[in-house]
Amino acid sequence: MDFSMRCWKNVVSALLCAALVCGCAGGAAQLRVRNAQLANGVLTAQLQWQPNDTVLDALDHGIALEFLLRVRAYGPARLGWHSTLARADRHIELRYFPLSRYYQLLDLDRHQSRGFPARASALAAFEDIRIPLSTWNAAEADRYRLDVAIDRKTLPGVLRMSSLVRPAWWLHSDAYTWPAGN
Repeated sequence: MDFSMRCWKNVVSALLCAALVCGCAGGAAQLRVRNAQLANGVLTAQLQWQPNDTVLDALDHGIALEFLLRVRAYGPARLGWHSTLARADRHIELRYFPLSRYYQLLDLDRHQSRGFPARASALAAFEDIRIPLSTWNAAEADRYRLDVAIDRKTLPGVLRMSSLVRPAWWLHSDAYTWPAGN
């Protein structure tokens, strides 16, 4: 078999694998920001998360799920470019302690936690986030942006590798943007 035929077969194989992976993505858990506002240095966001069985199974077996919330403030556009006036990255962890049957939502940056006796309560608290941003200074902002994603780097080793190819772990919201003053 000549070189060009082998290259062609490799390209076709790669396309088939990509199509298979994309086809599996339909079962991925959904994460989105429904609403957000920033007032007096406090970010309030309502999320919608539909975790699938794979993610819930990991959580129920004591695997901590860490989420990264990225908040950005942008100034008015100059020559078509919005400058970043302020930024804040916050880490929120959702975990379950199987022995005590206790769920915890932890703000890793402020070292504050809230406990819940049921998974539904913990998930509801995660979907209704209030985060003080103590060093936030964006008085001249004309719009804000928030996106939320699971931090797959914090998963245990074997699960981290599997999260690269399993759509269940591709949790990332689209950016939610809103005007300042709302």
